[in-house]
Amino acid sequence: MKGYRLPVELRDELRQLHGELYPGDGIETTKKIIHDLENCTKVISVGDIVTFNLLNAGLIPDISFVDNKTKRSPVSDQITQGTKHGHFSTITVESPPGIITEELLQEIQAAMRSDKHIQIVIKGEEDLAALPAIAMRPYHQ
Repeated sequence: MKGYRLPVELRDELRQLHGELYPGDGIETTKKIIHDLENCTKVISVGDIVTFNLLNAGLIPDISFVDNKTKRSPVSDQITQGTKHGHFSTITVESPPGIITEELLQEIQAAMRSDKHIQIVIKGEEDLAALPAIAMRPYHQ
């Protein structure tokens, strides 16, 4: 499987906070986030809990990445079922931990061009999907 591995020396950098942190949890915090996303042309969620909370608050992400895990442990059935939505076209790709596969890159690129809501289910780990998603997002985001 061809892919790109995150260099060891960059792992600590990626653990640092980048962007705005929304303190709290649940529906009220999610509503604040949704308010700040009003003018975005594409909303992209990375992670099962983030996707679950956005959907529960009534926002269907244009692209979502899930792996049925949180903090490397399986999510509850409630979260797994709660990240599914009838508007999503679902694609499954393999992307082992610490690697961004060519297949994942191709699917992200296709999702960015799509007018449909796309959910990419990653067999492996979805954490690094944020990097190419940020790089490929429409410029005016």
